[in-house]
Amino acid sequence: MAKRYSNLKVTISAIGGKRYLSLLDSDLPGVGGGGGVDFIFDPEAPSPGVPKLANFLSTQAIGGFGSTGPMEKMGKYLFDCAFGGKNTSGYQKAIMMADSLARALRICISVPPKLMSAPWEILHDGQGFIIKSGHAIVRLLEGLSLRGSSFAPLHSLLIAVADPTKQPDVYAPFNGEKHLGELKGILGSFGGLKVKVIMHAKRDDIIEAFRRDEYDGFYFIGHGLYLKDGGGHLVCENDGAPEILPADDLAAWMRESNQLRFVYLNSCSTAVTSSENHMHGVAQRLMRDGRVSAVVAMQSDVKQEAAKRMAKNFFQGLKDGESPETAMLQSLTKGGDLLAFGIPVLYSTLNAPDEFERNRLAAFLLTTGESSFAFLLPQFTLGRSGSAGHDANREGLPGQQSYYRGATFAAADVNAALPLIKLAVRLVPEEKVRLASNIEVPGGHVKESHWFVFGS
Repeated sequence: MAKRYSNLKVTISAIGGKRYLSLLDSDLPGVGGGGGVDFIFDPEAPSPGVPKLANFLSTQAIGGFGSTGPMEKMGKYLFDCAFGGKNTSGYQKAIMMADSLARALRICISVPPKLMSAPWEILHDGQGFIIKSGHAIVRLLEGLSLRGSSFAPLHSLLIAVADPTKQPDVYAPFNGEKHLGELKGILGSFGGLKVKVIMHAKRDDIIEAFRRDEYDGFYFIGHGLYLKDGGGHLVCENDGAPEILPADDLAAWMRESNQLRFVYLNSCSTAVTSSENHMHGVAQRLMRDGRVSAVVAMQSDVKQEAAKRMAKNFFQGLKDGESPETAMLQSLTKGGDLLAFGIPVLYSTLNAPDEFERNRLAAFLLTTGESSFAFLLPQFTLGRSGSAGHDANREGLPGQQSYYRGATFAAADVNAALPLIKLAVRLVPEEKVRLASNIEVPGGHVKESHWFVFGS
């Protein structure tokens, strides 16, 4: 059964200088609203005992922390920014209400450009890292929340592996073929999944793949880099030499796809951006211009083994039936490196979890925007037959016996059909769902694309 979530949205806005306002909103009753909490965020001097933000990120990137202590301090500082003051009670209430509904809390964070480089994924509530408690942390880009969800079973996946060897001092080899071999066992038993692999991927190889075929998922493993004067890039491979692929170009190719929804960039610094142009990073550019609905990317450099292990756990989660988001979040905390879980960033949409069951059902039933449903039940006429029955039903008869005017359905059949009808109206408009008699079947009167025939 897919994991269920309740949303807690945190919207942080700049209000002048280094002052910000944190507002809460939720689909849980009684959580959120109010005037929010304002705070001061200074990346150069966050708080006593907390390092400068730039120093923290660079140390985290090389795995320089000997323990989780510095991450706990930074995570608690960020938690106090988002959930300090009267927001604390809102957070606590959301946790309790989600738990009472047997759901996990999904914290959706929307921040202004100057705070996008902060590692919100390591939020720490004083008891532990939130993401390690089974709850989710995703990032939102305002204005994109109405986009269609990526939460549906993958049917076609494009994998590109780029591992240049001619500048090993700049781009450390990571043995992409070995990593792909580790994934093949999982992907090979992934029912209904078509996989295309591009080894030693050139820039033109990727563009040609998107031109020729439609994919609903894209996984890139290779190097990435961020240039202040040029934005985010993927590093492809051309005869062993590195070949730069700008985020702008990648987004343009992806925009031509009608079904691409999920992108996983197992590449360093692909979530890095700048406060001057917060859409310059690869992840942000793909979300805005590539028409994708969810992107996993790295907000700094990441250790190769940790990155490959998280990817393997991610695809195992997909194979086990999890949504892309749940599989990603679970992969962050499955053993291994205790420090790397805070490096991947997941950009998604606010309504994504609500759409997963709908999209999975649509995939199972092969429905489209033109689909319609007919629920065909046995028809009965109760009471006297013929003209005597019509007269009795019209005039009524003394006594306890009830008469029905015309045909009806058995209660057991209606009760059996009702759960399926409720599912159908999640997939198509109500006017495309019809309850009818199964006597229509022999006469060829059923015009709907999907039939459910019941019999008592």
